Amino acid sequence: MSDTLESENNIRQSKWESIQRHPRFLSGWEESIVRIDVSHAVAEEIIEKSYDLGGARIARLGTVSENGSEHYFLTEFPYFYNALKVAINNVLFSRTSMIDDYVVGFINNVLRLFSWLVHSNVYNLAQLTPSDMGRLKKEWLVGGWWQLLGYDDALNGVLKQIEISSEARKELVGKNNASALTVNTTALTKMTGLPIAANSIPIKFVMKLASFSPEKKMAENRKERSVALSQFIYARFMTEINRFAGFSPELGSLPFVPFIDANKVAEKEFPDPPGRTRNISIDDALKISTEGLRWVIDYSPVILDVAKAARHALENEVARGLTGETEVQRAVGAAYSASIKSRKKTLPDILVMTKDVLGRCIAALMIACFCLIASNHGRRRNELIGKKLPYGLYFGCVRDCSDLYENWRIDIFVEKSFNEYMSFWCNGIVRQAVACLEELSQLFRPLNTPPKIYNPDRKLARADKLFCFRNFTKIGFEGRPMELNYTRKSSWFFELAGVDMSYLPEKTQLFRRFFSCLYKYRYDIFKPGPLQQQLGHSKQSTTEVYYTDAPGTPPAEGVEAIFATGYGKELKSIERIMSEVTSDYFIDIMLRLLKGELIGGNFAKLSIKLMGALSKNITFVESDNERKAEVLATALERQGYSISENAHGMCCATADSPTKGRSKCLKNGEIHPENAAPDVCGKCLHLLTSERYRENLGFERGQLAEQARNFSLPAATRLQHKKDVAILDAFIQADEKISHENQHALAVITAKWQKIFFKKRSQ
Repeated sequence: MSDTLESENNIRQSKWESIQRHPRFLSGWEESIVRIDVSHAVAEEIIEKSYDLGGARIARLGTVSENGSEHYFLTEFPYFYNALKVAINNVLFSRTSMIDDYVVGFINNVLRLFSWLVHSNVYNLAQLTPSDMGRLKKEWLVGGWWQLLGYDDALNGVLKQIEISSEARKELVGKNNASALTVNTTALTKMTGLPIAANSIPIKFVMKLASFSPEKKMAENRKERSVALSQFIYARFMTEINRFAGFSPELGSLPFVPFIDANKVAEKEFPDPPGRTRNISIDDALKISTEGLRWVIDYSPVILDVAKAARHALENEVARGLTGETEVQRAVGAAYSASIKSRKKTLPDILVMTKDVLGRCIAALMIACFCLIASNHGRRRNELIGKKLPYGLYFGCVRDCSDLYENWRIDIFVEKSFNEYMSFWCNGIVRQAVACLEELSQLFRPLNTPPKIYNPDRKLARADKLFCFRNFTKIGFEGRPMELNYTRKSSWFFELAGVDMSYLPEKTQLFRRFFSCLYKYRYDIFKPGPLQQQLGHSKQSTTEVYYTDAPGTPPAEGVEAIFATGYGKELKSIERIMSEVTSDYFIDIMLRLLKGELIGGNFAKLSIKLMGALSKNITFVESDNERKAEVLATALERQGYSISENAHGMCCATADSPTKGRSKCLKNGEIHPENAAPDVCGKCLHLLTSERYRENLGFERGQLAEQARNFSLPAATRLQHKKDVAILDAFIQADEKISHENQHALAVITAKWQKIFFKKRSQ
């Protein structure tokens, strides 16, 4: 008997030998519960998720069963059961993030496929032919799985069932504390045998169920979900079927690859390709920015006052062993009244503050911070919020770079291309938004703990993410903080901003696209290189997608109409202001040079030579430094020079500069500022620097040196960082030397001015 069992076990094991098990596939092949490590590719800890294939059902189409007994178990079809395990293993070789979400969706779609196959009397994928796949592809296009499997008929069958069965009604109503009715999708799936998502359930079904449950009402804002097919959904459908090809027939493999290029097949069926992320108008972008600033500047002090009071009251209640949390409610109401009285600011549409309302306000404040940061940096939603991901903005992600100047850098994880944290300069708006998030983060630290401080170990600091919150309850502070759900929590903010709510379901790169388009149309001669670097793309073609329209976009809705025309009409004043600011900055730099600051760069030498020429005019010599700086800057601008800033210094060359031909970035008679870099600009005539620039470069040099010693990085990356450190060292040393030479040359000229001054005084 034992020999027979051992023989059967060997046979079972041998059929799996040809499969290359992915390291994330943790369970044994024969186990009915599949266990997978769904952590992100850069995560250090394993996150294990389980999927019960033994309990999975395959629908008997046209049948509704209250307890699910009329439907099949997946395990009744061994070829399907085994093939699904291999296909899940195959998924892991192509997915690096959001693995859990994808696998859940994949299993549900495969169970739908198996239901269609069983209904067609097919019990092994090896039985299928290319013509079968052609028929499925054609039929699926009519209405997707919803129509192909008869979802509407199945739901109507359930409605008939609940009319005669109170138990079925009770089972279908979601078990939670929400006042609005929710549907128990697990029970609904069991009855129909068909996987179904909560937001796919038709409103008429929810209304009918609500009529049998007087204590629950359907949410007023519930909207019907569109079941329209798209190129993306169709391509995914084919890709998922392809995962069943290429392994052992013993395990139920497809004998051929049904769709060689799923994307091309989908393109043929959907000739009008899906548009890129929708173009947000300049007017709407300004509304969002204005509302965001209103929340961060005007409303956040009030919200923080109330949240502090709520935390303090909760700590008192917990210390006294109370559980009702009535003290928190009283504290919240009292703190709101006191804060609006002292600060003379009220929150929109809020007369009475409660714990629930406070949570809503905190979410809106977080959304405001997100919008300001995303629009100022062109970052992806995941890179900032990091929901269900091991990255996102964190406590301490913005650091001051100088004790002398207000300069900050922000540490942001760049997805897809680099898949690592990168450092960017950030402006005051971003710094203030992050500071606001950090104040909230302080309030959500565990009860009765000292205030948080920045962790010097960045690796550990990055685990303390900012877009997280807690409910002000004892239970809320006992577990892990909850992550912000942007889609669910942003509707009120957009409504207050007066922006079309349809922006909400759009792709996640709304602000990334706006940043890119605005950058492009700010300039007459657009240089894509800096934009590519800012977005963190390895290919220019990837960057191009963000500032161009998809084929078929109506001209009136395209980026050209919105940004090129819009910029001319709505942002002309900004151009004028920026021109004035540039002139003022030119004057300021010349004044700092005259006052003896160590201004570097060879352009300072050219400026000093011009001072020498202007010194022939006695009026210039007798003028104070402010007037000299103004005359000098004006003379330089008239000659065609202007200032444009780079990370390592200012470039003073333009297309009209008389010395354009001496630019180190000159190519084919034109200057190329997009190629600016320390090793390019270091010896250029048109470079102008200051102590501030050298200090900032020193900070960047320190970060690169740290990365060069980080042995978790590839050797090639460390070597490149080492080379970059050497380039910065050479640049900083050379520029410091030039700044002293400039100061000496200036001293020679000012000495002549003094001689002229004393000579005139003696006459």
